[in-house]
Amino acid sequence: MTATHLAVPIEDASRSAAPDREARRRTRARVETVPARDGAWTVLWVGLLVIGLLVVGFIAHVFVISRVTQARAQHHLEETLRTDLANAAVPVGGVIARGTPIARLEIPAIGLSQVVVEGSDSETTRSGPGHVRATPMPGQSGNAVVIGRLASYGRPFARLADLARGDAVTIITGQGRSRFRVTGTTTVPAGARSVFTSVGSANLTLVTAAGVGATDRWTVTRARLVGEPKPASAHLGRLDRAEVGVVGLRLDWPEVLLRL
Repeated sequence: MTATHLAVPIEDASRSAAPDREARRRTRARVETVPARDGAWTVLWVGLLVIGLLVVGFIAHVFVISRVTQARAQHHLEETLRTDLANAAVPVGGVIARGTPIARLEIPAIGLSQVVVEGSDSETTRSGPGHVRATPMPGQSGNAVVIGRLASYGRPFARLADLARGDAVTIITGQGRSRFRVTGTTTVPAGARSVFTSVGSANLTLVTAAGVGATDRWTVTRARLVGEPKPASAHLGRLDRAEVGVVGLRLDWPEVLLRL
């Protein structure tokens, strides 16, 4: 018997492979022609994600992290102040290192009880309200100025604007207890020199920003001493812009974002 051989024509094999090559070509064409707007959407979504994370981080910093940080600092400052008061070691004048606890500030009307530290720059006021070093010590003759945060780091002066005429303010320093009565709360342009001038024999002036992010207005509460002032002591005679400028008074958005 003679074997029969089947031959596949070359042209038939070529025709069967052609559809495969055409399919691969079309696939490559689809990949290469992905609309450019898809890449733009990707960039947009990534940008929105980054912004969202920054916003969440900012909120966490303002309402959680900074508050916890300030609470811990106040706890440590309270212990130090209590010990120094018992040992008559609280400084009452001269050159005092920034961040040193110098007094306890109590304002029952707004539920405030905070240790006041020396210095009012942005770094120092993270621990608590800060005494402007170019003004007299609280309770002494003249106008003692204390600056506090409005919206972060414990928000000690968040309710300053709620104070009314006649509200009681108490300051305890190394010289003893001084009682004040609020005479008024106003809003003034940021940097107003009148904030640092004396009105009467002995005053206490409390300062914070007039609003979250505000850079051009201050909320200022003045209180007048009830009784005789404490003996005066030496203090710095020149205002330092870093201690009375907007950096320490407003909620500094760039600073906060950089420190997340």
